Amino acid sequence: MSHAWSRPGRHVIGIDEVGRGACAGPLVVVGVLAEREWDHALARDSKKLSHKRHMEGYDAFISQGKAGDGIVAVLLAAYEPEEVDVLGLDAANRDLTLRIAQALYALQPSPIMLDGDLLPFIEGIPPEDLFNMPSSDALVASSGAASVIAKAHRDTEMMENLHPVFPQYGWYFNKGYLTMGHAQAIQQYGVCPVHRYSYQRIKESLVDSSLWLSRQKRTVTRAWMRYLRR
Repeated sequence: MSHAWSRPGRHVIGIDEVGRGACAGPLVVVGVLAEREWDHALARDSKKLSHKRHMEGYDAFISQGKAGDGIVAVLLAAYEPEEVDVLGLDAANRDLTLRIAQALYALQPSPIMLDGDLLPFIEGIPPEDLFNMPSSDALVASSGAASVIAKAHRDTEMMENLHPVFPQYGWYFNKGYLTMGHAQAIQQYGVCPVHRYSYQRIKESLVDSSLWLSRQKRTVTRAWMRYLRR
């Protein structure tokens, strides 16, 4: 990390994703452009925080209040389940990360902290500004904030809002991950359009294989992006 801090400038871009392991719902990637010295007690690995703390962090980081001082911009990008199926999980994650990185780097050229060996090359960004750091969300505040924002937005703004549409799957509780209750619901009711058909357990539960074939035939994928703060 000291090498990243030796780069010119006073900002850093942290990027993290949520939803890789889910069998339903979108894949979400968030980037946070912040001052290098900025820190916050909730800018940590979202997996180690409660839902209540996720929401507290989310509100703090996207607001213009004192807790978010030092954050310049927050950019969210997502692929819906059908796009994840068409592209494949890894390719979808790489593409969203690339889009976030290029957009935030254009705002303020800064070192970019990536979680693990995700993108060794991004067009338009010097290699010396790309840093692969496993567990960066636990070590760099901007990455931790990105993790918390992605988790809160996906789980609350997306999955919980889908719960009334498909209440039988219990997404208010499982957020699209394959819990025992979710698996039992799939066995009883089958799958729905919000499931990822490429996920092995979901593919095995498809009664009508034409649903999966129709997704495979798609040639156009559209990511959606939104600044939550700028």
